[in-house]
Amino acid sequence: MWFGAWDNGVLCYDGERFANLTTTDGLPNNIVTAIYEEAGGGMWFGTLGGGVSRYDGEQFATFTTKDGLADDSVVAIQGPPIGQSGLGHRGVFRVAMDIRLSILSPMACCGLPPWGKV
Repeated sequence: MWFGAWDNGVLCYDGERFANLTTTDGLPNNIVTAIYEEAGGGMWFGTLGGGVSRYDGEQFATFTTKDGLADDSVVAIQGPPIGQSGLGHRGVFRVAMDIRLSILSPMACCGLPPWGKV
């Protein structure tokens, strides 16, 4: 079970003990605001100001505005219906959540236009 800890990274509880992952381990920011577990076990962490990171159990791959995110604060991650997922920050973006994190397109949410399209 995974928990985001305000300014203390993420905690993983295996049923007996807690393990803590922080920026020292490669997490881009210690304020974790969203967590998503892939069917294959990979973990995605949305952070406040550090973008989103995928953790494969050994190392982090981080994606930020330099990689196409609209904002480096990611507060929600929605799992894939068919190989695509959504990241929530200033708007909702549909992405292909693989090791490349391909930004496919901004999506309108609740009838509102995508961020930056007002």
